[in-house]
Amino acid sequence: MYLRLYEFLGKYDILYNLRFGFRSSLSTNHALVSITEKKRNSIDKGDFSCGVFIDLQKAFDTVDHRILLKKLEHYGIRGVTNNLFNSYLSNRLQCVSINGSDSSYLPLTCGVPQGSILGPLLFLIYINDINVCIKNSLVHNFADDTNILFSGSNYKEVAKNINEDLNLLCHWLRASKLSLNVKKTEFTIFPAPNAMLSNDILNHKIKIDDKILIEHHNKKCKITFY
Repeated sequence: MYLRLYEFLGKYDILYNLRFGFRSSLSTNHALVSITEKKRNSIDKGDFSCGVFIDLQKAFDTVDHRILLKKLEHYGIRGVTNNLFNSYLSNRLQCVSINGSDSSYLPLTCGVPQGSILGPLLFLIYINDINVCIKNSLVHNFADDTNILFSGSNYKEVAKNINEDLNLLCHWLRASKLSLNVKKTEFTIFPAPNAMLSNDILNHKIKIDDKILIEHHNKKCKITFY
C-alpha cells in the first residue's frame, strides 16, 4: 500500500518539491544545501535574510484523522481507497503502561500509527499544503521541521513580511489542529557582511500569535521564541 501511494504521489507531482525527509533521494543534506544556497544568493546581493526555524509540537501524534482523510480525498485518493485508509486509521485503542501497570484503553482519534511504514507518508500528506498558506517566504520542510526564509533590501521590509507569514501560519496551524513547539522554534537574521544593524531595527517588533519575540543579545543577532 505504501509503494502504491508513494508512486501515485510521485506520478502526479503532489508532494511539495522542497519537502525533504521520508522521501527517496531527498535527505537532510539536500535541505541544508538548498537553504544555504538561498542565503548565499541573498548575501551576494547585499540583502538581509531572516530564517524562521519552526518545530511542531507532537506533530505525528496530533494528526486529525478526519482532516487527513479529507486531504487524501483532495489529492485524488477517493472512493474505496479512501475507505481503506479510513478503516486503517479507525478503531485503534491506546493505553499508558507504567512499571507493568496498564491504564484502561481509550479510542485513538488522532495521530498516525507509530512504527508503521505508512505513518510518515501520511504525515507528509497532512502537512503538504503548509507552503500554500505562506505568502511571502520560501518554505523548506524536513519531516515535522519547517523553515521559512525571506530576503529583502532592509530589515524593516523583512520583519514586515515575516510577521505576515507567521500570522498566516498560525491560522493554518489552528485549521489543521497542530501546535507550535515554542521552545524549539527560533529565527536568525543573516545580514550582508557590511550591513549595520541599529538598535532601532533590532527592536522592531516581530510577533507570532500575538506573542512578541525576544531577541538574544549576541553578535550573531540570533533571536529565539520564549
